[in-house]
Amino acid sequence: MMTSSINGAYIVSVDDHLIEPPSLWESRLPAKFRSRGPRALDTAEGIFWELEGERFQLSGVGASAGRALDDRKELVHWDEMRPGCYDPLERVKDMDIDGILASLCFPSFPGFGGTVFNRLQDRELALACIQAYNDFQLEEWAGSAPGRLFAMVLLPYWDTKLAVEELHRSAAKGAVAIAFSENPYAQGFPSIHDKDRYWDPVFAAAQEAGLPLCMHFGSSSRVVTPAPDAPRIIQATAAPLNSQFAFIDWIMSGVFERFPRLQIVFSESYIGWIPFLLEHCDRHWANHFSWAIDHRMLPHPPSEYFRQNISVCLVYDHFGARMIEEIGVDKVLAESDYPHPDSQWPNTRKVLEECLGHLAEEDRTRVLQTNADRLFNLHLSEGTSVGAG
Repeated sequence: MMTSSINGAYIVSVDDHLIEPPSLWESRLPAKFRSRGPRALDTAEGIFWELEGERFQLSGVGASAGRALDDRKELVHWDEMRPGCYDPLERVKDMDIDGILASLCFPSFPGFGGTVFNRLQDRELALACIQAYNDFQLEEWAGSAPGRLFAMVLLPYWDTKLAVEELHRSAAKGAVAIAFSENPYAQGFPSIHDKDRYWDPVFAAAQEAGLPLCMHFGSSSRVVTPAPDAPRIIQATAAPLNSQFAFIDWIMSGVFERFPRLQIVFSESYIGWIPFLLEHCDRHWANHFSWAIDHRMLPHPPSEYFRQNISVCLVYDHFGARMIEEIGVDKVLAESDYPHPDSQWPNTRKVLEECLGHLAEEDRTRVLQTNADRLFNLHLSEGTSVGAG
């Protein structure tokens, strides 16, 4: 199988992150919003974004790339980060080092699904902030490196008409994906089970435009934790549970029966748990139909919707990698998670090749590149075979 390659880089990472440059909203917001928009503050206590009188600290561990394990601390300043965290041309240089051909990036300050802006009281300002971020993604981030960086955009949740309009606007300018919430209800919006089908116009528009909904764990603005005072290591370790809850929620919701071409991606989901949950969901679908399921809403076993509508991501999950053939080679995507702590930079290529060493070359190619190329309509050019360079 032939695949695209640049200087030996051939992995498509569908879960990376960018740290917004300090001038983003100041330079891109319309003049009437500029004084009220997000402002970056580099202080002795670290970097903050200030908006509507509230300060949001930029997590230092979110800029871990290139820093020693014992230096991944909360206190961080712009000059302590690799420029690849916020500069698209420097990002491409770091991608070359890591074997990454193409990358899709989630936001940092706005939240993985745009939570910060979707919670603003001033909706007019919120929409302007979302559009400014999307235009930055489209014009400056992806626009600086066509064919290497691709745009993932945000939507306003409080008005589905506006959301559809922003989806169409962004798609026309080249967006390939939407950063969506794994659970909108947790953010104060109707759930995906809403009896009035609140989200259906957005799902219909995403389906028609061919834009997958990418749901990073924590995109609902919270992560699973046993208690508020639980140590942070427990929250960090339990992070994949968010994706597991969301997986059950979406796969048994009936959404995919109404929108059979809608695609969703569980980003930084890990994958070792997929076979168990597929079996578990199918068993409950079959055994509890008389009281828990309306089969008119969910006429097929949940595993069929997984095969049809859902993709998952592999970062360094060795156990999960051994399950890929059972999960389905076409359902697994690769990620590097740059510049977050789970990133293996600059060793992503090495780690993923070790994880996938048991697969045939054609199947490795699917996971590392062509699944994402097809799903996101990246149209990567034909090049050398996997492993070249």
